[in-house]
Amino acid sequence: MSAYKKLIVTKIIEETRDCKTIQLQSLDGQTIHYEPGQFLTFVFEKGSREERRSYSISSTPILNEPLSITERRDGRGDELPQRHRDPIAMGDQIRSQR
Repeated sequence: MSAYKKLIVTKIIEETRDCKTIQLQSLDGQTIHYEPGQFLTFVFEKGSREERRSYSISSTPILNEPLSITERRDGRGDELPQRHRDPIAMGDQIRSQR
């Protein structure tokens, strides 16, 4: 079994000018179970090495909301779209560490 899970971006909600919520689902269609306060670690290829970035899950499992992270651009250049590709779009695939 792979140590990674492929996720696909299913929706992007622009909350404010510098903040967006990114909804994700498993590429294989399996439900991703999580607890409040849990996070996802995304794995990005950078040349011959991997970089990881963790994001807190902003959705609530008890309300049966789609798996989501909310990201605020802070101007430091380490936001998800700049690590993945800018801009991130619906249908993009992201590798997440299990």
